[in-house]
Amino acid sequence: MRQIHTSTTKVATKLAQIIIEMNGAHKSILWMISGGSSIPIAIAAAHTICGQGWHKNVQAYLVDDKLAPLADTGVNYQALVDGGFPLGNIPLKPIEYHGDVEKDAARYHRVLSQAISEADIVVGQFGIGAGYHTGGILPGSEAAREDVKLVVGYIKDDVTSITITPVFIRRMDVVFINSFGEGKRKMVAHFLGSDAIVEQEPTQVLKEAVSTVIASDVLPGLYQSA
Repeated sequence: MRQIHTSTTKVATKLAQIIIEMNGAHKSILWMISGGSSIPIAIAAAHTICGQGWHKNVQAYLVDDKLAPLADTGVNYQALVDGGFPLGNIPLKPIEYHGDVEKDAARYHRVLSQAISEADIVVGQFGIGAGYHTGGILPGSEAAREDVKLVVGYIKDDVTSITITPVFIRRMDVVFINSFGEGKRKMVAHFLGSDAIVEQEPTQVLKEAVSTVIASDVLPGLYQSA
């Protein structure tokens, strides 16, 4: 696992470089974006990719989103749109909500299955969340335990969420983790040293992609995954 000790701006540039290099090898890219602190980095990276003219083979999808009782598009999708994600150049697919969490999750499962089949490379962008959740995969949840489906949906505190599962993450070619701020120091250090099972600490599945890069401003050092 490679860790980059650098600024937020440079991290967005690094993510863009990873995607550009793959695109330069004439690969079609499926870019999975999570919410929270990943959003401004994704927006900056997308503008760099477009600015250098390497956007034509890139499609972006959401790792997860909170939907009901919101509108048809969730908070992560709307945050990317409001932040200026260049939709005219890089298609960004929302998770559709039609009022039935199981059917909506199954629909997104079909969408992503098709997207994976058409992509040469899958890049996932994630953060390290409280309790060591990532995306919408919460510790001890159905999503953390899932070992067949690519996508599940659930309702917690009256909010409907849909998320990819560890099954999908294990199929990714590159996992790019962005985790910033002094408050993340212990979390990043714990993540790097932990061998907890995925059900307890969903972030641990991020180590199981083909390649994993962690970009943080709180720990020095270089780590490269297998």
